[in-house]
Amino acid sequence: MSAPAEAPGSRAARVRSEIRDTLARLAHLADLGDPREYAACFAEDALWEVSAGAELPIPPAALRGRDAILAGAIERRAAGVQGPGTFTAHAVSTTSVEIDGSRAVARSLFMFYTGLDGAPALAAVGRYTDVFAEQPDGAWLLAHRSITRE
Repeated sequence: MSAPAEAPGSRAARVRSEIRDTLARLAHLADLGDPREYAACFAEDALWEVSAGAELPIPPAALRGRDAILAGAIERRAAGVQGPGTFTAHAVSTTSVEIDGSRAVARSLFMFYTGLDGAPALAAVGRYTDVFAEQPDGAWLLAHRSITRE
């Protein structure tokens, strides 16, 4: 016996909630979590990019594929830009999610703080434009993250 069909409005609410949870999880994982768990939030062929001229604590980059995204996360930790012991934190807010079938676009404001071990300072403010793709198992993974500075 198959599961009952989900009402359209409840599907949209569930998808929006799942996407917002994933965005919060990504921020927590970037700051204190396992880089492999961070990379697992992305589709296998995902694109992660930082715009040129963004003047963020990380250089412009375009990383294609989950393995490259994982390597980038490990590299940022090795450089002391983010992760445990760097006393930095990401905050994500004002997220809007537009769903179109098996794709969704989330737009969020982010703030990046440094100096959490003493005098916290806002180091960067910018935007995430995130394209999510529904996977065959029903999970929503990031297919494209674009990072720009305000």
